[in-house]
Amino acid sequence: MIPFTFDKESHVYHVPGRYVLSTSDVIDMAGLSNMDQVPAAQLAWASHRGTVLHKAVEEYEMGGDWQAAFDANFMPYLEGYFSFRDDHAIQVLPPMEKQYVYEHEGTEQLIGATIDLRFVLNRWLYIADVKSIYPVCGKALRLKQLAWRLQTQSYQEATEADAGFLTNLGEDAYDGIRRAIIHIHPKLKGGYTFYRPEMDDALLWDGAVRLAMEKIACGEKPMKRERKEAQAKPLKEQLRRSVEREDDDEQISARSFTSENGRMRYHSRVL
Repeated sequence: MIPFTFDKESHVYHVPGRYVLSTSDVIDMAGLSNMDQVPAAQLAWASHRGTVLHKAVEEYEMGGDWQAAFDANFMPYLEGYFSFRDDHAIQVLPPMEKQYVYEHEGTEQLIGATIDLRFVLNRWLYIADVKSIYPVCGKALRLKQLAWRLQTQSYQEATEADAGFLTNLGEDAYDGIRRAIIHIHPKLKGGYTFYRPEMDDALLWDGAVRLAMEKIACGEKPMKRERKEAQAKPLKEQLRRSVEREDDDEQISARSFTSENGRMRYHSRVL
């Protein structure tokens, strides 16, 4: 696997000398995750909810104390996951929240991925992600499922690139790989849906990666990187003004007076 570092705040993967697109970057640049019309406070709350739920699921599956730092406001969501577990006898495969950077076959573009959950069910190895978004229907649901198909295809390719994980699991442990989204929300019937795309989305993912690469070549940036730069601008402006004030102070401190023909002459020396 490719060594990398990960910036948790910006969710950006870094590999020296290479540009890494995260899976969410590719989906965003395909036009499937535009959140421009969603208020910032609502996005922040949804992000917090997702973080809390993912941590609780991980602690629960790994035998930890999932209630230790759990926000009880989100219990109706977590009950949906517990209902899923009651209905499906899955064998969870650690580690959870596994991060990868892999090279996309055909383009050599580096792709970052963080896989929530992998498990065996009925002799199928599932690459899964847990979602807690508000339920939608019709066209909105189909577009959301399209984004999920891209996401899980990337996660499948990341898993297939990890020979160590598959070797340790053993070929006899499963008959093949499938993808899934476990959507938990109190508004859903039974508290959850188990979405399992059946189609092969390798070409779809390949096209999305190539589109993202071409957009970057045209000067476009993934949305989250633009947001990070926008947030950094006020700080950069403060730093620039601070430096200018320091320069002014240095110039003032460098002022001196010299004597020329018995008269005092003022001059300023800029350092």
